[in-house]
Amino acid sequence: MSSGAMADFWSPPLAAAVVGTMGIVLALLLAVLAPKLRRLQAS
Repeated sequence: MSSGAMADFWSPPLAAAVVGTMGIVLALLLAVLAPKLRRLQAS
């Protein structure tokens, strides 16, 4: 769902907070999973 559509459903500050939080969570998830995926690919 695009952030513009979310801002229509919710208030824009709330939509920005949700999108920002999702971005942080995805970045942390990638930081945790990337070494494991690299290890699987090497073997």
